[in-house]
Amino acid sequence: WLKSSSRPRHRLRFPACIFAVGAAMTRSADLLAELCCTETQVVLLVDYAMYMMACFILWYSRVLNPLKLFTVFLHELSHACAVWLTCNKVTGIDVNANQGGVTHWTAPRGRRC
Repeated sequence: WLKSSSRPRHRLRFPACIFAVGAAMTRSADLLAELCCTETQVVLLVDYAMYMMACFILWYSRVLNPLKLFTVFLHELSHACAVWLTCNKVTGIDVNANQGGVTHWTAPRGRRC
């Protein structure tokens, strides 16, 4: 796995058969190792790049849609908590299918907490 060189840094080699992008990642990891990075840094950078690719692919899929709608609901619920903390009344929370939402509230005139 590790190949030592005359420099104190080590070059990391990954098996290219793990993923379809394994060959490209191997070349990138070898290039990073030669230019600037230690083994731990290369592993971190490659893992982060794979994580970002997975997030980008999944963000536009329908797989995460329920989670995104739940996140919108939690966001609107935080607005409702702010309304309740200021002694006002929440009349409704709407969460739309396009990941948008709104919290409806009313404030009585002349009333303070």
